[in-house]
Amino acid sequence: MKKPSKVILQLKKLSDNYKKLGSILYCFYRLLKSSYFRTFVNFLFTFVFAFQMQLTDFKTYNIYEKEFYRDKLHILVTFVFIIMYNWITLTIDNYQKYKESRVKCLKEVINREAVINQTISRKLNDITRSICVKAVLIPSKADFSTLSYQDIASLVCHNIYDAIKISTEKDTHQVSLMHRFKEKKTGREYIKMISYGNSNQISPSIFDKHFYLDSDLSYYHVKIFNEQQNDIYILKNAGEIKKEFVYGKKYTKKNIEQYIAIPVSAKMRIVSLLQIEISEKQLLGRTSEEIREFVKPFMAYVHILMVNYYREELFNVLIKKFDILKKSKEKRKSYLERMSKYEQHYGENNSYIAPRD
Repeated sequence: MKKPSKVILQLKKLSDNYKKLGSILYCFYRLLKSSYFRTFVNFLFTFVFAFQMQLTDFKTYNIYEKEFYRDKLHILVTFVFIIMYNWITLTIDNYQKYKESRVKCLKEVINREAVINQTISRKLNDITRSICVKAVLIPSKADFSTLSYQDIASLVCHNIYDAIKISTEKDTHQVSLMHRFKEKKTGREYIKMISYGNSNQISPSIFDKHFYLDSDLSYYHVKIFNEQQNDIYILKNAGEIKKEFVYGKKYTKKNIEQYIAIPVSAKMRIVSLLQIEISEKQLLGRTSEEIREFVKPFMAYVHILMVNYYREELFNVLIKKFDILKKSKEKRKSYLERMSKYEQHYGENNSYIAPRD
């Protein structure tokens, strides 16, 4: 992906702070990116430069004599203006390509978000129809098993990976999701990677590995879960990644150049962590602000994950309620069957209990 010049990014930041200056810069920007204006300026520079060359004396003095340069200052000034003008136009073109990549990424995110929502809606509709068809039966866990949080997480990871790949034309990144769990016996909380998206679709080395929140404190993702801060975490270069011990103190990945983590919060705590790991320098931007602007569209996927986390929690509650109801119904049925058998034979062997008149 083309990266914009630092100068134009600073001018953009300046224009955001000062509206009047921003309006002037924006008009200047629109003028310079116009192909008609560029054609006119190039023609003007060519004409002026040719006219100056005709008026300049190249015969009286030799190039190594000081007098040779006395009447050629205006040519130098024109030449400097031509260089500056072309540098500005190239910078604007670079920024245009950067914006096009951003827009392309945003379009991909919107289109893919719609596909994910359609997929979820279709599966929810299938679940509802299946339950309605078997209206006389109490729903079981199998009726809700066609849609899980892990399935949605896998869709999200793959779609974010594809959106970055299409917009940057690179496949040097990986998207993954860490999720919070709790051990039934000990009550200890841990996190593990439950889904991922990468170029070769090979499971990462830490996939399904447990990281305990009370002991594996050297890992950066564990630190994020413990801090409970609902913010985008950005490490923009390999130095920051090594400093923060993203992969622990004993193990560091030298080929990871940028790391972004976006928490998924529910019930006033972080339940999942969306991670983007990049092995190419400055792929999503030079500064934290640039990277933050690039990944902002992915917050739509974070919302999808949050909603489906609550949806799965609701399904789990319903499954427990239906299970209790089913067991209660089975117990009542068994009780009624036993009572029916008892009533059929009642009095046959105990006729003396009710004497005749």
